[in-house]
Amino acid sequence: LYLVSDYYAYNDDDMPETRSKNATPDEVPVNCTYSVETPADSRFLVVSSVDTQNGAKALSTKSILGSADDVYCNQDYLYVNATEYETQDYNRVINSFASYYTPTNVRTQIVKFSLNDNLDAVASCYVKGEINNQYSLDEYNGNLRVATTSINEKNSFEVNNLYVLDPELNQIGAVEGFAKDES
Repeated sequence: LYLVSDYYAYNDDDMPETRSKNATPDEVPVNCTYSVETPADSRFLVVSSVDTQNGAKALSTKSILGSADDVYCNQDYLYVNATEYETQDYNRVINSFASYYTPTNVRTQIVKFSLNDNLDAVASCYVKGEINNQYSLDEYNGNLRVATTSINEKNSFEVNNLYVLDPELNQIGAVEGFAKDES
């Protein structure tokens, strides 16, 4: 069983823990903790493989500092993404309902975990824009397809992007700036 959860660090020295029923908590080791490049908050995403045959014991646990927005999983890999906003650069967006400001520089970090005994983090990358939800990602023939929405920096409207990433999450294809004002 693969368990995905959040852990909020309320103090500077808080680290994610795993715990079996009525057992002493086990802190996630430092070498099993990762961080996004610019964490927006003190939340950890915690991924554990659990042996359900032997008393629901956590076999391996990894954590990522900086939160996670969505998770996409298939039989071999778990993909976790986190959106990063550059708050100093905003554009005014006007539509028929309201006027609001939205960040122009948005990117999403994707981290790929192998669903093996060690839950190895095997690759990571950034794509332009924000992922709408877990249905915005899928894997086909070993390549990850990612749909994002971003702001057209010149004209202040939403556009969409499609990226194709190889198994090491290197970009091998892209279509950017289509479907104006849709997400």
